Amino acid sequence: MPQTLIKPNKKGQLLFNQLDSISEEIWCEYLFNRDLLVKEIQPEQRQALINGAIRCGKELAESVIGQYGNLDAIELANNLCKIKHADSQNVHKQIFLATFTEPNEIKIYDEPIEKLMGLNIPSFDHDTIYRIVLGHELFHYFESKNPDLYTRTKKIELWHFLGYHHRSTVRATSEIAAMVFSWKLNLLNFSPLILDILMLHCYNAKAVIDVRRELVTISENEDKKILG
Repeated sequence: MPQTLIKPNKKGQLLFNQLDSISEEIWCEYLFNRDLLVKEIQPEQRQALINGAIRCGKELAESVIGQYGNLDAIELANNLCKIKHADSQNVHKQIFLATFTEPNEIKIYDEPIEKLMGLNIPSFDHDTIYRIVLGHELFHYFESKNPDLYTRTKKIELWHFLGYHHRSTVRATSEIAAMVFSWKLNLLNFSPLILDILMLHCYNAKAVIDVRRELVTISENEDKKILG
């Protein structure tokens, strides 16, 4: 009996095709825009933080690959962490694919992952989705074990009074490094963040319009920087 071919979701596939060619730099800018401290950071400082986060994610991925060899993200996570499953988590209208809790718990939210699989996009089969998601959370696992990692040591000064200087880490550096780590660990030819945008498409397709508009604006600004 011949197998029934499952057709991909046309809008989901189109969205993937539109996002596929977006560069690492643009995705990093997109993530940085979401940081609560973004307005407190000067352009030169912003670029230095992004560069440091990219380097951190790449170097950690290279170190992990060198240490664990052929283990993929799924095998690695199963060896190092406790994997739990739940239906979904919605915090301030943000849907999570997974969360990491110290010391070594990764919780995967099955409902949004099932919705992603329902798009039937060839580039996103079950194992690919899990590798991307677990790759991101594995970064936070290694980050929690390494107090000397860039994302934990790099801080910016928010204000000072007399001899007291109030300094803070920048959450965006951790998220950028985690994206880059999963990207390199899983040997992907597209950004792991595409998964997040496709998930947003599953829950609120209209919101994707604003995301695409923002990505276009970032891309145009990057082109202006290059042209001087």
